[in-house]
Amino acid sequence: MTRYVLKRLLLLVPTLIIISMITFGLSTLTSGDPVEQMLGYSIYGDEMTQQEVDANLKQYQLIAQQYHYDLPSFYFSISPANYPDTLHRIIPLSEKQYVTQLLKIYGDWSAIDKYQKSIAQWRNDFLQKERKTNNYSSIIHILNQLNQATSEIEIENLLQQLSTFDEEWTTDQPAITHKLFVKMKSSSRKKILIPKFTWHGFNNQYHHWFGGILKGDFGYSLRDRKPVIQKIWMSLPNTLWLNIMTLIIALVAGVGFGVYMSTHPENWGSKILMTKLYAWLAIPSFWLASLFIIFLTTNDYGAWTNLFPSGGIGSFPPGASFLKKIMIRSSHLFLPVLSMVLPTLAIIAIQVRRSLSAELQKTYIKTAVLKGVSHRSVVWKHGMRNALFPLITLFGTVLPGLIGGSVAIESIFNIPGMGQLLLVSIVGKDWPIVFGILLITAVLTVISLLIADLLYARLDPRIDLTGKQSIYD
Repeated sequence: MTRYVLKRLLLLVPTLIIISMITFGLSTLTSGDPVEQMLGYSIYGDEMTQQEVDANLKQYQLIAQQYHYDLPSFYFSISPANYPDTLHRIIPLSEKQYVTQLLKIYGDWSAIDKYQKSIAQWRNDFLQKERKTNNYSSIIHILNQLNQATSEIEIENLLQQLSTFDEEWTTDQPAITHKLFVKMKSSSRKKILIPKFTWHGFNNQYHHWFGGILKGDFGYSLRDRKPVIQKIWMSLPNTLWLNIMTLIIALVAGVGFGVYMSTHPENWGSKILMTKLYAWLAIPSFWLASLFIIFLTTNDYGAWTNLFPSGGIGSFPPGASFLKKIMIRSSHLFLPVLSMVLPTLAIIAIQVRRSLSAELQKTYIKTAVLKGVSHRSVVWKHGMRNALFPLITLFGTVLPGLIGGSVAIESIFNIPGMGQLLLVSIVGKDWPIVFGILLITAVLTVISLLIADLLYARLDPRIDLTGKQSIYD
């Protein structure tokens, strides 16, 4: 058994690496610029001077270097042959995405680079003009649009608009830019079909990110730059309280209801209970939670319906006793736990009923009854031992499922747990927190499956986890 546990724990390492790669890969596909989210403002603006833009770019570069956003994403990359090896060095991220789009459409990196530098030079020269005309803001706005335009029609239209401001130009910059654009759009795209392998080495974003995870560092929040692990750690106890209480109550009540229904199949109480279980299973937990808040936390339907707090986890008064703290916390968690317990309980009870009903029809159970074994022993000692196997399989997914399912419940009841943190982070595009929680949930799933395997071996000695020949074979 010990050897098997150690073997599975060692297998967690490659599993964790694969999960981390998938998680990191998803994070690179998200929208938005993480550095600009940290800064809280855009690098470019229609009313900004060149000095302000340069200062913004300098600050952007410092943060990008600090959090490794200026490095390649992975150890290697496979890209079209027309992509430059230094594409990751282009900042800000919006500009890199813009250049990538131009590469996909026009293909020639040399022509694209000259065209883009021409626009940058044009904008820089205009920003440094001492005379601010009435058309100043309009021209800057069009130049900013030109610096993000990709289609031929859009670029031609913007260049045409800029050509109407002939009195503003002291150089032939419009003609130069248009000539470079014509050369860019007539360039060959053949290399875009040829794959190119590039080795970037160990100094990359994933290497730093995963190395930090192994040290307990999940990165920093894009909203307030606080450590991700600190924010998750602060919300974890509330989620554990909610989910552990839900799991314990659901298991105890679910097994009890399942045994009752399987041992009293023709009883009216059993049939009514079965109907209620299917109803609980069909009702979404978030809708059930909403009903509880409407009917049990307000005076709208009478003073007697205001039985529980409407949200939060409660605050403890100074000098509160341990019993007082439990009462305060329980009153706030009662409705959230009940909202999650009922659907989970229904799944467990129905599964136990099916498994135990099948076991009670088997020959060894009938033999035990004929031998005079008591009904309690037949059900709990013999029948339940084998009926628990499907429940153990279910346990492997229930715990991670509860953490994922508590997102809506924590948000509805305003519980500051991982679920609410996850939802707020998704809405705010705070992806380091989102993928940190995703990684933790994936690891919990793997650990839950390991616990399920150990429970299998504990309940049935015929299951040999060491791979040796069983004495029953």
